[in-house]
Amino acid sequence: MASFGSAFISLSRDQVIAMLDEVFDAIHAEGALSGVHCCANTDWGVLLATKVGILNLDAYGYIENLALYPAELRAFLDRGGAIAWGIVPNNDEIYHVTAKGLADRLRNGFRLVSEKATARGVTINPDEFNEGSLIVPACGLGSTTVQIADHVFEVLLQTGEILKAG
Repeated sequence: MASFGSAFISLSRDQVIAMLDEVFDAIHAEGALSGVHCCANTDWGVLLATKVGILNLDAYGYIENLALYPAELRAFLDRGGAIAWGIVPNNDEIYHVTAKGLADRLRNGFRLVSEKATARGVTINPDEFNEGSLIVPACGLGSTTVQIADHVFEVLLQTGEILKAG
């Protein structure tokens, strides 16, 4: 999805949505939840327009880009979509952040999304993200060291506790 819209991908928006929805329909037919992760920036409007149930994004690096799609995000939330906010970095950056700093960064991201939506005539209350959201590492941990992965999970747990406490 990070390459969608580039010279390397010649599919139209509608073709991409139709192909993804075919996969999501098959997943839903089996009684499972569908989710998609994009670890870079993309046209978030395309993913939000699909039948995906959980949008997983690298919020540490790209939350401000999601703010560019307020109408699509509003429709996604209205149909019960959930967001997995990848706020915890999954590389050496993990040693330069704190759980409190990450919780603040995510809350500030929620406010940014809300403000950008309001500026475009779409109502998204930052508190809406307190329900139906997940916090996760920014991207997968398979290519990192065990030491980094362990630390990511420690910080993830601490960040979740801070966010739950308000």
